[in-house]
Amino acid sequence: MSEAGQDWARLGATAAQDATLASYAAGGALLLWDRDAGQPGFTNAAARALLAGTGSLPATTRQRLSLLAGGLASPDRLRLERLRLTAGFAAALVTCGCKLVTAADGTPILAIAVPAAEFRRLGIALPQAEADPLPPPEAPAPATTPAEEPAAMATTPARAVRFLWQSDAQARLTSLSPNLAELAGPDAVAQLVGRPWADLIGAVVQDRSGGLLERLSGTTTWSGHEVLWRTATPGEGARVELSGVPVLDAARQV
Repeated sequence: MSEAGQDWARLGATAAQDATLASYAAGGALLLWDRDAGQPGFTNAAARALLAGTGSLPATTRQRLSLLAGGLASPDRLRLERLRLTAGFAAALVTCGCKLVTAADGTPILAIAVPAAEFRRLGIALPQAEADPLPPPEAPAPATTPAEEPAAMATTPARAVRFLWQSDAQARLTSLSPNLAELAGPDAVAQLVGRPWADLIGAVVQDRSGGLLERLSGTTTWSGHEVLWRTATPGEGARVELSGVPVLDAARQV
């Protein structure tokens, strides 16, 4: 492996440990975009399967990735994008989570994660997980002189938003509590109520682990089903844990 290849491999290993990227990918694809070369600098095994073994992306996708790498993506949160990662008329749009990571020299690098659920939707087999080719660089030893304590925290953690929802027997969203507006914007409730969950999944809600529709149609209580819900900020999503309790009639029917 060349020195440049080793640098990309180390950065890929570091990006794979990013909590936001790892949580979104959930065992799926990770690739890093080389903005100067206009092609992927690093791809894990799942990304290579998704790209059909080539790094040849459509021109419109390369242009979009260049914009994301240039600052449209954020280093602090995940930005959702619908991208075509293969060429050809039948190329499907893939939901990707994009985030900037920092190289050793301080250069921002665009990381693109694709969740395992997208592989199932596209009918692409996930390859077995591969060992990292190189470990991430070790953190430098702490300085001998104590660092000054910051005057104040730069940011405060976001407050958790709890909301109630209801569906009918046809898995159609029938009710949402108004406080969902804190997460998804003031028009979210009016726009979402009345729509089938099947339409919401992929457009508003990313079912990363799969199986949400099956749970919605079941007759058992469930909890802790994690999804990514689009927020009021364009292209961004928030992690949401859904729980459900079926309401049954005397015949034990939903």
